[in-house]
Amino acid sequence: MLHYIHAIIANPPLGSTSGPVSVETAADVLVFAPWRPVRIIRWGFICTSTVNDATNALALTLDLRPTAGSNVSRTTGASTILSGQTGWNASALPQFFYDLAGGSMTFAAGASQIAAGKAAFHEVASQKPSATYSPYYPDPDTAFDSPGGVNTQFVIYPGQEAVIAVQAVAPAAGAGKFFLEIEEQAFEGNSSNNKIAVSGIPSSIIPTPSDPGVWTRFLS
Repeated sequence: MLHYIHAIIANPPLGSTSGPVSVETAADVLVFAPWRPVRIIRWGFICTSTVNDATNALALTLDLRPTAGSNVSRTTGASTILSGQTGWNASALPQFFYDLAGGSMTFAAGASQIAAGKAAFHEVASQKPSATYSPYYPDPDTAFDSPGGVNTQFVIYPGQEAVIAVQAVAPAAGAGKFFLEIEEQAFEGNSSNNKIAVSGIPSSIIPTPSDPGVWTRFLS
């Protein structure tokens, strides 16, 4: 049985004595280039200095860089809540959520948008639907084929980057630590049920299982 590894990617690194990251300027605050395909489960912000601005809200996104180190074709994370009757929920009115890239979080402007000692996280939802597949169902991650199911969440590959960004206009005060929770996937290859992605992975690599058992490892 293949056991995937869960890991936490943090900035500053967990256990580091480095100071927290300011949210007072629009900037990339965590950049992660995976060493193997990874699914991003959730991401968030642990506040160490109260986010305080009565005018400007703190807006965070998890973006995709298709090419590591380059903003060419960068996709800015966005989240959509669908609550009206559509093909998804024609017989009822539950809310559905879908994301573009890793999604987004926006906190209402105020004297204490996030208080020191508090944390907020975004659970990555299914990817945004499009006319390519159907306006009624989230797009599958097309790097995954049956058998094995279809993964509709946010998966990135070696050669790509996930970036947590503070969007303009940033609040006047606040700082904290940012994190990604990821699940490592098997390497892709000819014997995998994944298509071969154009991601710098040689086609001769076959799926490589992680160490047996369920365990967590913390990474910078």
